[in-house]
Amino acid sequence: MDYTLTVLGIINALAVIIPGLLLLLLIRGVKVPTLRNLTVLLASFGLLHGLYHILMLVNIPVLANPVDFLTVLLLVVLGIYYNRRAS
Repeated sequence: MDYTLTVLGIINALAVIIPGLLLLLLIRGVKVPTLRNLTVLLASFGLLHGLYHILMLVNIPVLANPVDFLTVLLLVVLGIYYNRRAS
């Protein structure tokens, strides 16, 4: 495996996991229920997508593909929730 690709894979995973963890840590400060729900959905997406990157990095596509599907499903749910609450 190419070392450069491994480093980029780790950076990709951390780039979505760290903001997801930060959002979960800051959720207590969000008082508006709609924004709190959106924050939980977005944080969940970050953590799941980071898990996808880690699973692909360690070459476990059997688990990575369902996780990728869940991240897409979560983004669709996030979009629908936002659309219904924003209008």
